[in-house]
Amino acid sequence: MIRQLLRWILVHLGYNVLSAANGAEALAIAARTDSFHILITDLNLPGMSGVELADELRATRPELMTLFISGSSREEFEDLGIEMSQSAFIPKPFSLPQVSEAIGALTEREALGAFR
Repeated sequence: MIRQLLRWILVHLGYNVLSAANGAEALAIAARTDSFHILITDLNLPGMSGVELADELRATRPELMTLFISGSSREEFEDLGIEMSQSAFIPKPFSLPQVSEAIGALTEREALGAFR
């Protein structure tokens, strides 16, 4: 249900959205397309973590930005030691403005060349 809500929010914000039910499905979609620039993932996915998914995708797409969403607290997220120059975090429950702001901040970093 959260994935469907997030998809609706992103489409409402004007983004094209590719949606996957789990990490393996996301990897399969990524193998077929070059047309995505932001990964939005929960920290906890069936079969692999969102961190593992982001790491796998960044192996071939080092510029990939990642928005992590989780029911965990920000402190718990920070304890994972994730490199934040290409990432952002928002806790559940989230709102449309939070998603929009997080994506905007990530795309602004990319536009400024922070990842290169």
